[in-house]
Amino acid sequence: MKRREIRLETLLGRLLVDSQGDKVGHIEEIVATQSGADWVIETVLVGPSGLADRFFAGGVPPLFSRFLGSRDEPYEIPWNELDLTDIEHPCLMCTKEDLARPAVGAGFGEGPPWLGAG
Repeated sequence: MKRREIRLETLLGRLLVDSQGDKVGHIEEIVATQSGADWVIETVLVGPSGLADRFFAGGVPPLFSRFLGSRDEPYEIPWNELDLTDIEHPCLMCTKEDLARPAVGAGFGEGPPWLGAG
């Protein structure tokens, strides 16, 4: 596989669409592992509620939820499912229906470790 260097800040917050042009959500988090001196991207977390979950670690207060829209769990998308030919307009190589959402509590909404579990 050809290696490519990408500035991650150009991806964060970008709208991701599927192979048919349907909106999936915004790229809100990138998961990477270190391999020697390099970092290897594993997955990206995408979803309509991802950013809100990061701000409200204990859950979004009801007062704000009606303004924030959908409360679906984010999609956890393997890096190799992304087409980054046009870095300004990332898209999936599959349809939105082909994606599986992660288990509840995975990724977003966990909060910082010092808050402890629920």
